Amino acid sequence: MEDSIRRQIMSIRSKYCEPILELLAREGELYHGDLSEKLNMSPSGLNVIIKKMQECDPPIIEILQIGKYKIYTLPPSVKEYMESRREAGSGRGGSAEKTEETVVDEEQNVLLSLQHFADKAGAQWKDMLNLLLQDRAYEADAGIRSQFAELMRAVVFAGKYREEDIERLKEFIRNDVLNRLLEEYLEEVRECERHFAGLDERLRRHVIIQ
Repeated sequence: MEDSIRRQIMSIRSKYCEPILELLAREGELYHGDLSEKLNMSPSGLNVIIKKMQECDPPIIEILQIGKYKIYTLPPSVKEYMESRREAGSGRGGSAEKTEETVVDEEQNVLLSLQHFADKAGAQWKDMLNLLLQDRAYEADAGIRSQFAELMRAVVFAGKYREEDIERLKEFIRNDVLNRLLEEYLEEVRECERHFAGLDERLRRHVIIQ
């Protein structure tokens, strides 16, 4: 797999290919404008490189299109390849302990999860999301429920570690009712966690007293 990715990078024949991969490996995801700015190149010039990276088989970059926005991420195999290169270059080796930031980056991307849900639910995905956030899962088939569960796992994780992803999600949804339901969902999760944390504390005190 590493040889295949290396050959694909070489086939692009652009000095920007590896910097793009390195930036995405470090940042996790980047908007088209942010990526072009970091590379100090024009958005149209970046389009040419991205198109070549997409035409690889398999593609070495993933594009999330929501409305007029393009967000770039790396396929898991390419991300793993870039991380192994970075570790080899730093001399840390592959056994270094993962930091919280690394764990966050490895979690499913919120917007990618939203895209998967929208693809599965179809044109009326906002209506379906509304129903599911109201705990009316019986009105959706198993595939849609599964994608909804994936989306909510990503949302809950982002609510703890990457609050900016939640704001980005709301921006894309652009629906006051859905965003309110999403906030209520997150608050219910937080309330459950506080409840169980309180139970754990009471149990520990009980054991100490005993």
